Amino acid sequence: MMTCRTGPGRRKTEDAPIQYVPPEEKKTVVESPERTEPKRGKEGGAPVKVKDL
Repeated sequence: MMTCRTGPGRRKTEDAPIQYVPPEEKKTVVESPERTEPKRGKEGGAPVKVKDL
């Protein structure tokens, strides 16, 4: 998926902060972007598909 396209360097940087964040805060941080991604994706195709391409 997008992890393969960004590369191991970028994936490690994004994985580091997510792992450091506690479970309670992690849920809020993951829910915020996940909810905004589908909303923006409906306007011009899912953001995940665009990144994958």
